[in-house]
Amino acid sequence: MDKVETTYKRLYWDNGSTMYEGGIRDGRPNGYGRMYDKESKIRYKGDFTDGIVSGKGKLYYDNGKIEYEGTFLNTKKHGFGKEYDRNGILKYMGEFKTDSKDGYGKLFNNTGEIIYEGYFKKNSIDNMNVEIGEDMGTLVLDKKENEEKRSERVKIEPEIKIETKQADIMSKISRKREEVKYDKYVQTGKGSSAYYPKEKIIETDYSRGKVFRKNGTLEYEGELTDRKMHGLGKTFYENGKIQYEGSFMYGMIEGNGTLYDVEGNVKYKGSFFENKIEGSGKIYFKEGSIKYDGELADGLPNGKGKKYNSKGVLKCEGRFEDGLLEGEGKEYYDNRTMRIDGVFSKGLANGECRYYDKAGKLRYEGSLADGRFCGYGKIYYADGKTKYEGEFKDGIYSGRGKLYYPDAQIKYEGTFNYGVPDGKGKLYDKKSILRYEGEFKDGIPV
Repeated sequence: MDKVETTYKRLYWDNGSTMYEGGIRDGRPNGYGRMYDKESKIRYKGDFTDGIVSGKGKLYYDNGKIEYEGTFLNTKKHGFGKEYDRNGILKYMGEFKTDSKDGYGKLFNNTGEIIYEGYFKKNSIDNMNVEIGEDMGTLVLDKKENEEKRSERVKIEPEIKIETKQADIMSKISRKREEVKYDKYVQTGKGSSAYYPKEKIIETDYSRGKVFRKNGTLEYEGELTDRKMHGLGKTFYENGKIQYEGSFMYGMIEGNGTLYDVEGNVKYKGSFFENKIEGSGKIYFKEGSIKYDGELADGLPNGKGKKYNSKGVLKCEGRFEDGLLEGEGKEYYDNRTMRIDGVFSKGLANGECRYYDKAGKLRYEGSLADGRFCGYGKIYYADGKTKYEGEFKDGIYSGRGKLYYPDAQIKYEGTFNYGVPDGKGKLYDKKSILRYEGEFKDGIPV
């Protein structure tokens, strides 16, 4: 295994209790680690950089409940995260900047209901940007495309399922050696051999070793301590291919590493937390191109990131929640031009957005709901002149609005119903001369 500067060690308080355990480089916490108070209560789990909390992690109250989980920058909450009260109830989910709620987010009450969704500025609701109510919309597509987008997710297993069950391994090595029959052995880093039971056994004390399955196939190779996989190592499929290569902590995959499929192709490269894909990393297509690059939680894009198609072209970027765009984001056409720039919810444009054609020209700006024009907005001709401005419903002119000729002269002003004049209105000719004022029915003056 290649030499790595980071080692796994423990630091202690003056009372002898553990203060820190995890990666150490140049005498300072680096990589994944855990911080404890003097009463041995966990207070932080996650990433460190040169002794500073930075990256993905979790803060804990003194009662053991999670206080915050998300991303940090220079010890401060920064990026996407979740805040909980002392009872473990989610209170806020969204963006942070230097320890403050800042950006797009959601507030929850004690029963889990959303009581506010919108923008924040330094822990306060930003009333200049928020849109709440029936007119909160998002970008328009046809019904079929909306359904496709709604079901689209980055498909990655939420947990790293290593074929070996750690609990089973530990139960085997906890038995006294004189009580079992030895017929195979494990090579240790000390140059010696130790016999082990018919299934498997692990040698300890930071020595390097190998663990074999009952059928004789190699299961693990790497560093060990306290009879657990700990430090740097590799796990293997029964066909001999590498399954995982990277960091372990007390029998669990934690820290940075690479996950492979059974054929040897890289599936994921990045950080892990308690046997799950969490932190920052990259998901790959089978042929090797990047599928997603950014922050993850429970194996799904969560936080800031970018998604690509199999040809390496950027599909979308922004904030993700459970694999789908949530909050501010951008979508792109296959020709790399921007398609949508705005606010998303559950993968669909929802809120104030701008929509562009494949030539990069702005064709719509305004409010959308579930991917359809809804609320107030403007549609533009290809040359940038306004074609329609007013109210929409289900992606169609509905309500008060104005329709214009291609030369920007007004054509109709009044009420619309499902795309045609209906109700009171005014009709003009191309010279802006009023031709009719009164009632319309299904687009026809009456």
